[in-house]
Amino acid sequence: MSRKYLLHLLFIVLSYSLHANYYTSHTDSVNRARELYTNGVVLARNGFYLQAIDSFNISLHYREKLYGKFTYETGLVHNALGINYKNIGNYNKSLDHYLQTEKAYKNDIKISTVALSRLYNNIGILYTIKLKYNTAMNYLQQAEYVQSSSHDYNPAEIAEIHYSIADLYY
Repeated sequence: MSRKYLLHLLFIVLSYSLHANYYTSHTDSVNRARELYTNGVVLARNGFYLQAIDSFNISLHYREKLYGKFTYETGLVHNALGINYKNIGNYNKSLDHYLQTEKAYKNDIKISTVALSRLYNNIGILYTIKLKYNTAMNYLQQAEYVQSSSHDYNPAEIAEIHYSIADLYY
């Protein structure tokens, strides 16, 4: 065998090995990001908001590396962080994460209108808590518009938005 042939064969074997390692590593990272997100959800549902925030932050780190900063996958985690920061009373951090969610959702074409409508409802509720009623109403009206003009129109979602609007007045 010629030396050139052996080098070529060695190159192919190394390339395959590197590709297999990348694929395994990538799959492990995807699974880890998903696992951390799921753990955060379970922790939040049981009232362990600070631990949930830690889990979501690590998941966010993985997802930004895997999918990019402004994708639906990262937007989901930002939304979860926004909810949990609101639950512990850190409204400014909550708003920061909600606005990151909005950027991510608007940047990703596969975003559902239901997710965007829910996000606007959450932002509206947050502004109600912060006593910024005009801004709250703007977001709640956006939520209603997005939901009512959607092909995924859901009366229960509209009812939830109307409840938030009623809560704003009382």
